[in-house]
Amino acid sequence: MDPSASPRLPTVDSPGGGASRWPPFGALFAALLLVAIFAVLAAAVAGIPPFAADVATPSPSPSASATARSSPSPTASPSPPGAAEILERLAGIEQRMVEIRELSAGQPVTPKLVTSTEASDLLFADFRAENPTDFLADQTQLYRALGLLDPGDDLAAVFERFLSSQVLGFYRSTDRSLYVVSDAAFGPLQELTAAHEYTHALQDARFGLEALRPPGHDQGDLALAVLALVEGDATLAMSQWAIQDLTPEELSELFEQLQDPIAEQALADAPPIVRETQTFPYAGGLQFVQQAWVEGGWSGVDRLWERPPSTAEQILHPEKYVAGEEAIAVVSPEALPAALGGGWRLVLADTHGELVTRIWLEQALGPDAAAESAAGWGGDRVGLYRGPDAEWALVWITRWDSPAEALEFRLGAGSAAQELDDPSTVRSSGSEVTIVVASDRAFIDSAVASLP
Repeated sequence: MDPSASPRLPTVDSPGGGASRWPPFGALFAALLLVAIFAVLAAAVAGIPPFAADVATPSPSPSASATARSSPSPTASPSPPGAAEILERLAGIEQRMVEIRELSAGQPVTPKLVTSTEASDLLFADFRAENPTDFLADQTQLYRALGLLDPGDDLAAVFERFLSSQVLGFYRSTDRSLYVVSDAAFGPLQELTAAHEYTHALQDARFGLEALRPPGHDQGDLALAVLALVEGDATLAMSQWAIQDLTPEELSELFEQLQDPIAEQALADAPPIVRETQTFPYAGGLQFVQQAWVEGGWSGVDRLWERPPSTAEQILHPEKYVAGEEAIAVVSPEALPAALGGGWRLVLADTHGELVTRIWLEQALGPDAAAESAAGWGGDRVGLYRGPDAEWALVWITRWDSPAEALEFRLGAGSAAQELDDPSTVRSSGSEVTIVVASDRAFIDSAVASLP
């Protein structure tokens, strides 16, 4: 990956940036679970079922099934289960996930029953601690400059709305605890969530989730690729648990619960840059992980963790992961602030990657053409610069696999740039294409003149 990665915080002396701390590791929301389930169904329709005949997958033994499903059926016990019964069910699910995922937790995971409000408050506190106010403001400015957020949109507000609704549960690696929302009915949906989150605990015990996090906020593409492995693995294990351990009646109830118009609307209302980067780790990650599982079972998936994917491009095109194709290093123009004049500084740096590049192009080209135009991505680096009197400039340098791929992107980028509200320009040379956006046309001319 890019050896010129900047330090973590977006300050004058140590610029940072990117989306490496969101979406939160291990948090599951109703809208994302809906995406995960439909990703499983889509994979099955495409001929890649959660189980393959030539891969040995343990079937639940009678004793294991009895432990996992020890609670009475809804018809026999219409009243909501109490805390003791919920904890008993969770213990059964934990044991089943150890068997299904073929990993050991090392030590028991502590389940904590919380209300939806308590869960949202805790997630939002963690989110704020990992994403300082200045960083969120700079990231918002960058996305607005590229047209990825409307002028009235604000990332902090977007995620506050997201984190305050439809949270189902999450695993927190910092205290090795599983937080389960239990102030509503506890049924198949909540059990499925627990299966997903217990898988995160198993991943943490075996591979160390915190160690996989990029060290700063300036490696958004790497963070997204790692998260796709984390969530794809958990989604596959969760789907196997559901098929093995839920009765037909419970599966039917689960699908009814998933048809939640509130969750669907929450996802639909999110800006595309948020919606697509939130759902990608589940849908794209599942396809990536499932291919490894079909070819080599859970041992094949474990081998992915030995060499985690490093770009979203590798998730979108698994053959590039197999070939070991890494991102091309792109160096941010550190001399740009001096070229712009006194008082300018670099406040944010990041690597967008193929997925974010594609999302940006979709505004002008539509999904299919954008995917084709972004497919030749080789590497990129974007920098946001602030000057006196609220002036700003954005420079996004991209590298492509060939001059032909660069030309294709250049044409698409030209169309996307025309949709922007602020002055912009697109220039290309060989396999490199650079987009410059600024608060004033004069700063674009200065920025372009300073580029190599």
